[in-house]
This record gives sequence, structure tokens and C-alpha cells, in this order.
Amino acid sequence: HEFQVNMSWWKIACTLCLLSPALYPPTWASDLLIHTHAGVQSFKVTTATSHEARLTGLHGWTSLAVDEGMLFIFPEVTQRPFWMKHISIPLDILFIGSDSEVVDTIQHAEPGAETPLIADSPFLAALEVNAGTIARMGIRKGDQVYHPLIRLSADALPDKAY
Repeated sequence: HEFQVNMSWWKIACTLCLLSPALYPPTWASDLLIHTHAGVQSFKVTTATSHEARLTGLHGWTSLAVDEGMLFIFPEVTQRPFWMKHISIPLDILFIGSDSEVVDTIQHAEPGAETPLIADSPFLAALEVNAGTIARMGIRKGDQVYHPLIRLSADALPDKAY
């Protein structure tokens, strides 16, 4: 009976952790789906929610799996530039609005480039994936992105510093 009580407590604690974004660590692995005209595309993403995690990004990474990426979640809608200066992987970047739709894309961002990459539209999140992914999967503006943190209000995010 004690084991059953402890298991019930554990289930409640795990549920609360999943429902409370303020408890998420600065980076964590999760699933992300994009509904495109060609079907649903699935990614395993490392999610960067803190200021430090967003600044570091993919710095030091030497590769990404075909279905892997980094999802940057910002505390408010923004148009912050992205930099490739310390990145060694060619990337595509999808910019995602607060309505969970792709609002802009940048394809084949050059590793090491010092020119800032700026989205045409404000965004709440950005997804970095291997260069060529956008074309290969047929991702375009207006496609719907599914991830538990994208639709949350900025007040619920764990780090408001930016």
C-alpha cells in the first residue's frame, strides 16, 4: 500500500512538472511537429528558454541528426537577429509566431558568417535545423507548428531576461 501511495504522489508530481513551464530547465529535449501541405514532419528538439541558452544556441555542436533541431523560445514577440559566427553547421531557420504558425524562413545560413540574419516578421520562437530541411520537407510560411511552449504566454516562460 505504501508503494501505491508513493506512486500516486510521483504521478501527481510529474504531471505538475509537465504543466508548469516555469519549472522547465533552460534547455530540455522535446518533440516538435510541423503540419505542412506534404504531411506532418517530426523533430526532436533541444529547447532553449533561458537567456544564456539562447545566446549559446548550437555553438560547439558539430552536427545535427536529420530530425534534430534547436528551438529558441523568447519571453516576448521579437525580431532579434540570429548569428552564425560561432556555428559550424549550415542551417535553415524557421521563425514561429505566437499563433504557432511559421512566419518566415531563412535557408542555407552559412556557418561562421558574421552578417546578422533577421526575420521579416516578428516571432516568439525560432527553430534551427540542418540546411536543406525546409526545401526537403516542403515547409513554408503559414505551416502550423506544435510544441507545448509556443502557445504559452510570455509571462509563463521561465526566464524574462533578454
